[in-house]
This record gives sequence, structure tokens and C-alpha cells, in this order.
Amino acid sequence: MQFTSSPPSEAVAQRVPYARASPQQMAQALRFAQKELQEKLPAASWVRWLTAFHTVRPDLWVEQQTVSLDKRGLTRMVRRLTEYLEMCDMEHLIHRPDAPYIAQQLVNFQDEAIQALPELEANPTACGPAVYRLVTGLARGSSVAQEVYRATGPHERPDGADDPELARTAVHGRLQALRKARGVPR
Repeated sequence: MQFTSSPPSEAVAQRVPYARASPQQMAQALRFAQKELQEKLPAASWVRWLTAFHTVRPDLWVEQQTVSLDKRGLTRMVRRLTEYLEMCDMEHLIHRPDAPYIAQQLVNFQDEAIQALPELEANPTACGPAVYRLVTGLARGSSVAQEVYRATGPHERPDGADDPELARTAVHGRLQALRKARGVPR
């Protein structure tokens, strides 16, 4: 994920934990985050930004009169805001006539990627980074697709098929272990 400004230099800026930040520092940090992420999340309302900020509780970086967030804090804000936006769109998505088909396709892609994980786990460096990102991204799935899929069910499982829901719940741990085996930073 690329941000428009460089993260604060720890040698110059001082880390201020969220719990110790003043209201003015928090306001400056939130404005900084909005400026950095506005292009990526233009549909987020002020209330969503504020809620995400207070949910994430990021460390602030203070350098003289400037307050900012580091890359980790910004990334966590993006994740939280994306989750909020996905949930806001849920009702609209469920009522689309093609929603069941699209959700089924995305869930099928996730299940197929999960079935491919044992090959990656057996030899974590067998594929290049693009294939790795494709398989692990699909295996991770989409919370929106899962919600639409559940809301538009029931769905039958082929006879003798393993429980895909159980496999989906174990994916996070498997992906973490695979990242570690490949030497991919968190």
C-alpha cells in the first residue's frame, strides 16, 4: 500500500500512544489520516473516520507542531474504514438480482484457492509472488461475499464434500504460517 507522504522518522518524531495523546493531537492525526487516505476512501463520512480512528487507537507521531500516523497506523485505518464501507453497502448488495450468483462465484473461488493451499504449504517457494498473492488473496475471501452468500442461502453441499465453512475458518492461521515459511514480512 502506497501513501502520499513518507512515514515519520522515528529518529526525529516522538511516538505518543493513543491513550496519552491530547485532543488537539488526535484531531491533527485524524486530519493527517484523512488527507493521506481520502483518495483511497472518498466515500467515508466524517463519523466513519472518527469511529475508525477511535477503534484503531493508533500511535501518534509528533514532530514539533506536526502530528501524523505511521504506515502501520494508516494501514489499520484503511482496513477498518473498508470494513465499515463494506457493511454499509451490504443491504444494497443483497437486494441486487445478481447478488446470489456473484456471491456464489466468489465463495467458490475462495474454496478452490483453499484447496490449492496444501500445494503451497508443501513447497512455500514453488511459485512466484504474483501466483502467491493470487492464491492467498482468493483463499482469504471476502467478508461481503460471505455475508451475501449466507443471506441468499440456503446452499447445498455436494454429497461427500468436506465442510467448506470449517476450512474457511482455518484459513487465517494457515496463511500466517505460509507467510512465515516464505519469509514474507507481516
